[in-house]
Amino acid sequence: QLRGPGLPRYVTLLEPAESESASTAPAPTVPVEDLQQAMCFRLPPGEVAPVNTLLIGDSSAVVSREWISGEADPQAVAPGSVIAAGVRNASVAELHLRALEPFTGSELAGLEKSADPSRNDGNRFGGRLLQIYLWSVIALSVVGGLYWWLLRGDVLAGLQVAISVLVVSCPCALGVA
Repeated sequence: QLRGPGLPRYVTLLEPAESESASTAPAPTVPVEDLQQAMCFRLPPGEVAPVNTLLIGDSSAVVSREWISGEADPQAVAPGSVIAAGVRNASVAELHLRALEPFTGSELAGLEKSADPSRNDGNRFGGRLLQIYLWSVIALSVVGGLYWWLLRGDVLAGLQVAISVLVVSCPCALGVA
């Protein structure tokens, strides 16, 4: 999920204001893993800052900390302010930022390493318990629905019982917990 929509895989570096050659070549793009402290880069609207940064330039910005804190209200940020890693650009324009840390040392990089799906954390019991619970609920739902349909002769009541067992048990809540 950390590499889902919003977190850039690449960043476009800012060019010096005046270059000696009037080149129309595109600005250099580097993988976010190569982002180093003091590098200046662009953050397009809707993307997430990959590292702790400083807002450079004369323009203020609007950012969303929803990804971090769950607060949905965007906040205005003045030029020269620190923007934390994980903050989304909610402005209509791209932001110009200066990295305050390398990506490899950022919190997001640490989270990404700890969230490695190939990592075995030894919690097989919880996964197995959830599987048993899920199949038990499904079986109970089917048996209850068939009982009311076949032995009581009420198709609608059977369907209602089957759906009610699934809704009331809510196996997804156990999985989230």
